[in-house]
Amino acid sequence: MGESAAPGAARPRVRYRYRVRFAGVLYLAMTLLLGVAAATRPNNLLVWIFGVMLGAILVSGFVSGFMLMRLGVRRLDLRTAMAGRTTRLRYELRNRSRIWSAFALSIREHPVGGPDAWERSIDSPRARVLQIGPGETVRAEAWIEPRRRGMVRFGEVSVSTRFPFGLLEKVLRFELPATLLVHPRVHPLRRDLLESLRGRAEGLSERGRLVGAGGEFLGVREYRPGDGLRRLAWKRLAGTDRLAVIERAAGGPPRLRLVLDLLRPTAEVRTRDDLAPRDAEERAIELVASLAAAATAHGFETGLEVLGPASPGIEARSGRRALERILDALAGLDLDAPRESRSASGGGRRDLRVIVEAGEPSALGGDDRTWRFGSARLGTLIATPREPIR
Repeated sequence: MGESAAPGAARPRVRYRYRVRFAGVLYLAMTLLLGVAAATRPNNLLVWIFGVMLGAILVSGFVSGFMLMRLGVRRLDLRTAMAGRTTRLRYELRNRSRIWSAFALSIREHPVGGPDAWERSIDSPRARVLQIGPGETVRAEAWIEPRRRGMVRFGEVSVSTRFPFGLLEKVLRFELPATLLVHPRVHPLRRDLLESLRGRAEGLSERGRLVGAGGEFLGVREYRPGDGLRRLAWKRLAGTDRLAVIERAAGGPPRLRLVLDLLRPTAEVRTRDDLAPRDAEERAIELVASLAAAATAHGFETGLEVLGPASPGIEARSGRRALERILDALAGLDLDAPRESRSASGGGRRDLRVIVEAGEPSALGGDDRTWRFGSARLGTLIATPREPIR
């Protein structure tokens, strides 16, 4: 999740800077030439023009400087993003001056590590504000589209203006460190794949049915200490001195346990079509994320287990919050970290396991409780634009 300064936190450190734009360089050169001409061959018209041009430079620096002297900026809380989807960044700007307005403001992010740090992850976002009156607070928005999953680190935010003549640019840089967690891409999957998953999972749920307090009637048994009073079979009690309770099947949604198998080192991943091994691993992560999103949308209880890179296991749960935990875990995977050699857990009797490997799977097929996919099949599992998605 993003971290940003709280409203009551201390003001971040601010750095002030002037920049001379290309138009300003030409203007300064013309002013100097005119000043030399006015000094060598005094002429009232030349002197007046030189004075006006020199005054424009002074006014440009004075106005732009005073506009930003009492300006503050705060990046509002960042939220998680998803690779391939646009995400909004919000800023709050406050003009503490009681006299000066601020005009033509440009807001820009400066990543940690320089522009190259974002080259493969994200474009540098920008926002603009036309005017902030004295004592006013306004909000601005910028849109970004992350290209890959992982952690994006934000550093400084600069606010600049070229008002009024565009000759000089006054820049304020605020230190506002924050991080943005980018989830892997989620692709729409084919309907027949989802129907097959549901049919297999529901079949396991029927066979692995547990005894509980609600659901289909299974029978009557003798009372045991700890049974609730609501489960007592009162009609049976009327004809005997023994206590009896009603047994019912504990119904529940189908359960899916996703296993991301990254045990093989990156260099040993087998791929097709000259796909880089690291890209094959990223596709495996995208396939797991897509399966988790589709299963959650269809009412599954979905869990996650990662083999290889260190990652906490996630128990099978339903709902949006459970999906967010899975996507957070996938976004935080470090593929350069050492990989632990271990086997996947068996899971519960009602769990349908789907094992996803990078590239081509090391083993084919599976049993009635296990399906195995390789990330090379991701393209064939994505729904086509004409196919209805439920």
